[in-house]
Amino acid sequence: MANPPPSSMTLSDNDRMMEMINGYWITQIVNAAATYALADHLAKGPAAAAEIAEMANTDPSATFRLLRACASLGLVTYDGECRFTATSLLNTLRTDNAQSLRDLAMLMAGPGNWLPWGRFVDCVKTGEPQAVAALGKMVFEYIAERPAESQTFTRAMKRAITFVTEEVARILDTHSATVIADIGGAGGSLLHAVLQANPAPSGIVFDLPNIAEIAKWATAEIGLERRVTSVGGDFFEAVPAADLYLLRYILHDWDDAACIRILQNCRRGHAAGRPGGRDRTGAWRHRPTRPGATDGPEYDGDVGRAGAKRDGIWPTFRGGRTAPRDDDRDEYADGDRHRGDGSLKAIFNNGFM
Repeated sequence: MANPPPSSMTLSDNDRMMEMINGYWITQIVNAAATYALADHLAKGPAAAAEIAEMANTDPSATFRLLRACASLGLVTYDGECRFTATSLLNTLRTDNAQSLRDLAMLMAGPGNWLPWGRFVDCVKTGEPQAVAALGKMVFEYIAERPAESQTFTRAMKRAITFVTEEVARILDTHSATVIADIGGAGGSLLHAVLQANPAPSGIVFDLPNIAEIAKWATAEIGLERRVTSVGGDFFEAVPAADLYLLRYILHDWDDAACIRILQNCRRGHAAGRPGGRDRTGAWRHRPTRPGATDGPEYDGDVGRAGAKRDGIWPTFRGGRTAPRDDDRDEYADGDRHRGDGSLKAIFNNGFM
């Protein structure tokens, strides 16, 4: 059986640097394993490369070499007699895994992400995004014109962060919300989970028109079509009126000026949704760069310039998937109960993925 690769801690600096230089090989090996569904094929039991090639409709010789590369990464084991067995690591790419990373692996190695990253040196030199130079248009416009990549994107956003969705739905206080809008909500998985945990509110999934169509289908599939409306549009122009907004992994995609526009539009939509009413807290989740990081204040300037303010950092994850302390709940509830100045507030739901 092939052994997993040695820990980087045992390698010389030259060997470690070689690993870094050749890191893109790993990305594309994993992409190939995901694209040709190796995890699904091996879920049936050990198989020879020729058998997998027949199931995946790939070249047998190239498939054998791919599987040997996968063995060197700990994705499969190899018995020396041309039969390969999936490991638990490869099983993270199975399509029947609720938290499958298969679509994310294909998305990140696909042209929409891969080609702009190939111009990273130019980005550092000029300070300008390279999507237009690499793709001919911005990334989301590029994806919108490619239905297969749009669907991969939507599935990746749903599955890769399932545990975040479940945790937010369990903890988020929606007691005075009538309409909840999931801005940039992709297939609507976060909103769906929140509404399933809270039967009173209705909801809106807001995303680009092509993604909104996918959200409409996803909503009907789980039987929430009477409570959820899918709306297509551009959050730089306007967002639907609502009294609670969810933005999950949205602001990190944009520069400060763009973030301010998004937040300002949420504030305008919030005012339109509850004219003259008391404020309602929006929950904004941002992924910190390392365990224990507290980077909500990074967006304080943008939030302030949008006419809102950060109400606090709501820690839903403490060293892993654990429930918040009672005082965290009390602090949130107190802030929601006593601050009625009509402003949109943001709570950064701090966690580590």
